[in-house]
Amino acid sequence: MRQADTSFISKFSFMPGNITRFFLLLVIMLLIAMGVLVQNATTGWLKNKSYQVADISRLLEKRVETYRYVTWQIYDNIAAPQGSDTSNGLQETRLRQDVYYLEKTRHKTEALIFGSHDSGTLDMAQRISGYLDTLWGAQTPPGRCTT
Repeated sequence: MRQADTSFISKFSFMPGNITRFFLLLVIMLLIAMGVLVQNATTGWLKNKSYQVADISRLLEKRVETYRYVTWQIYDNIAAPQGSDTSNGLQETRLRQDVYYLEKTRHKTEALIFGSHDSGTLDMAQRISGYLDTLWGAQTPPGRCTT
């Protein structure tokens, strides 16, 4: 047993050459550990950024779909036939040549008409304005009670 202890001690003795080797081994191990930590932190940061980009793209997709839905609702409102004359609350003011501002009784939404137009355009502007007032909460839809 005594000889095994001496061979072990002589194998790992603290001679100047061995101390340098141990120190270099320690430095290499520290550099490897630091590289692994930096790589792990970079991977985590990139994964976090990719999740953020995915969340933003998902929210943007939802917003585009909402705008698309609202646009189709506006077009459906325009295409719906109206039985009564709806332009009685509108008054047009000429701002410039072929530019008209529509004044309404409720000033929640504004409308400009560019170019020559007829009474059908005024009816359409009234229906779009009424729908947007309802959509944005400026008025309650007909038939709904607020109390």
